[in-house]
Amino acid sequence: MASYIVLDKKNPADKSELPRIKITAELGYDERGKRIRRKKTVALKSLSDRAIKKAITEFEIAVANSGPIDTNNMTYRDAVALWLKNHVTHLTYHSQRAYKMNIQPAVEYLGDLKLKDLKKIHIVEFMNHLTKQDEKSTNYKMRVNRVMLQKMVEWDLLDENVADAVKKTKQKKQEMSFYDENEVKQLLDLLPSALPKHRMVIQMALFSGMRIGEISGLTMDNVNFNDNTITIKHTLIHDKENDTFFLGATKNKKVRVIPMPEHFMASLKNYIKEVKKDRMFQGPDWRGVEGMDLIFCRADGYPHSDNAFSKYFLEFIERHGLKRIRFHDLRHTHASLLLSKGVNIKVIQERLGHSSITLTIDTYSHLTKENELEAVTKLSNMF
Repeated sequence: MASYIVLDKKNPADKSELPRIKITAELGYDERGKRIRRKKTVALKSLSDRAIKKAITEFEIAVANSGPIDTNNMTYRDAVALWLKNHVTHLTYHSQRAYKMNIQPAVEYLGDLKLKDLKKIHIVEFMNHLTKQDEKSTNYKMRVNRVMLQKMVEWDLLDENVADAVKKTKQKKQEMSFYDENEVKQLLDLLPSALPKHRMVIQMALFSGMRIGEISGLTMDNVNFNDNTITIKHTLIHDKENDTFFLGATKNKKVRVIPMPEHFMASLKNYIKEVKKDRMFQGPDWRGVEGMDLIFCRADGYPHSDNAFSKYFLEFIERHGLKRIRFHDLRHTHASLLLSKGVNIKVIQERLGHSSITLTIDTYSHLTKENELEAVTKLSNMF
């Protein structure tokens, strides 16, 4: 017999967020007299009786077919396999990939330990092990481990999440790399010597602040030359296991429309004309993926791999003796230039597609402080 409760919205202001229910299936008692429950959170298009009943029935069937779980002998490795199968597979591709990769060190270190015997000291020892290997990623790997264990608690397979009480390691905050205004001018002066496609991609990053996946996923219908705007709807995803490409949601799962400089849009218009000519020239040899009319693709229409643009950018700036930064740092460059010109932080948040203005402020706090000091200096000089 299963019951359900309606969950509160994660973000009450987000009208696009689907309503959710948590279903609990009662499976009797184990040999220790403890209730056996299975739980699942489901997002529904509506909270109609029919939709809820359908979700409960599907969950009850899934539980019935899954067979009993031996909680006494379940190992950490078994728990991870269960988590990956019943939870992670329902997440976005990027989340699945990140979780699978970052839970693996915990499986290697804790895998054979029985879940019921897991203690806080095991988590502390695992954290110390990670810190010795790679201090930079320790906290994220610990977070993934904590998320997995929390799901075990929700599913009544674990009494408490022992990872909750373990404090994060203190990590040095890495200094952000970006180009200042003079360095940007140097780069722009050199770009005419770059290959046309890469020149446009680099300029796109500088003038829009878009992520590389968002640029790679731009399609012809995302561009509006009448009002010089670009609509960012998705990101290009490369499923390396199956060697396939598809368009997924942006990082914050929201569509955003950003105005672009007129001179850049004129160049983009000419570039797109050339892409369309190439497409006609290729004829039957065109390898574009169905449903993806990409702007920045290979000559035969096939999508570029994840690092094609980043690799070219690094080679280009090294060849011309420019300061070494990552392609992603062009995004930081875009934000820093806007901040230095006094652009409102809310406008910057919307251009970058950050989920909240707090994230934007936290990311660029050192720059906002510099602007504040500059404002105070200007104020002092007025009197």
